[in-house]
Amino acid sequence: MQPKRIKELLQLYKEASITEAELKELEAIISGDNSGSLTVPALKELMEEDKEGISYDPERFDPLFEQVLKVDRLTGDAPEKPVVSLSRKSSVPARRTWIRYAAAVVLLAGTGSYLFFSKMGRQTADTENENQAVRLEQAPAIAPGDNRAVLVLANGQTILLDSAANGSLAQQGNVSVQKLEDGQLAYLGTGAPTGPVGFNSIVTPRGGQYSIMLPDGTKVWLNSASSLRYPVAFTGKTREVELSGEGYFEVAANKKMPFRVKTSGITVNVLGTSFNIMAYSNEESVNTTLVEGAVKVSGAGSDVLLQPGEQAKAPNSEGKIKVVQADLKETLAWKEGEFRFKRSPIEYIMRQIERWYDVEVVYEQHLPNAQLSGTVARKENAMEILKLLEATKTVQFRVEDKTIMVFPYKK
Repeated sequence: MQPKRIKELLQLYKEASITEAELKELEAIISGDNSGSLTVPALKELMEEDKEGISYDPERFDPLFEQVLKVDRLTGDAPEKPVVSLSRKSSVPARRTWIRYAAAVVLLAGTGSYLFFSKMGRQTADTENENQAVRLEQAPAIAPGDNRAVLVLANGQTILLDSAANGSLAQQGNVSVQKLEDGQLAYLGTGAPTGPVGFNSIVTPRGGQYSIMLPDGTKVWLNSASSLRYPVAFTGKTREVELSGEGYFEVAANKKMPFRVKTSGITVNVLGTSFNIMAYSNEESVNTTLVEGAVKVSGAGSDVLLQPGEQAKAPNSEGKIKVVQADLKETLAWKEGEFRFKRSPIEYIMRQIERWYDVEVVYEQHLPNAQLSGTVARKENAMEILKLLEATKTVQFRVEDKTIMVFPYKK
């Protein structure tokens, strides 16, 4: 992803001149930028260029940037229902909204939590939410995610893959970017690149997933809220890509050119193998799970070699990499179209629901320390899954629009 392109999109958003396609692209980029490493610097840079005074009104928010300013779910602090939305008819609302969010980024970017609210003043908001929300029986269905992604070419051109027709999408040197009949993105071509090698990115929003075949024949499946940056052609001594979020890799064998995945402070080195990496910033650790072959996971001053069926857990906070036996069915369930949980905390389950159904989850009260197990198809609408969770008599839910409020179970 080119920082210049992100800044251009944010500038268009700021000026309220952004098109529908550009807005979808920006939303996808923000959704896949779990660490904020792409969007936050661009926001700060644009703020510095803004000559107007900046004031921050914490009582109003724009829905788009709820994903830039991440919410620490475990504190119970979460955004209220947005009361301000971007109007493309006038630049005034957009500029005021921009100023609020730019200030919010500067104020919160260094905290590591990106909280919207302190707990002060929450009681009234909670009462209003309770009155407006409905129980599951009356709530409308929330559809599951599907195959959606944005392709960002090296020259900044963007392509919405879910709406693009099958066939050739772009020509980059000797390589043709193709959307195959099964919807997969593929790079087809031979020969050395004719000029400097550019980097493309594929970004899945929350509620999206996609698969891609890289120029070397490596296949990658991206889960929701993820992104992959890779060269148009692999040259030199290694094949290197950058991952944010979660991806499953089937690496094409090439002993002369090892394959590397960089993400969240760790590097996974492989020759030819199959493995899964989960690297969401709001999870406790970056988990690399080996299915076939062998990989070396490096980070936090240590290196570990994995055997099939093992998982390397690299804490997102300080700590050494730990190797454990993996539950492959649970780890790869997302790729097989399932949610599969095995003694999982409710917060972990709700984070997966949040990403796949593109919803916001708010914890209104402290939840019991329960661990749940079960399997359900990802094609089900969200209400069906919530009903199954309620049947455990552990938690209950209320729903308002696409916000799910979670409570301890009451008889």
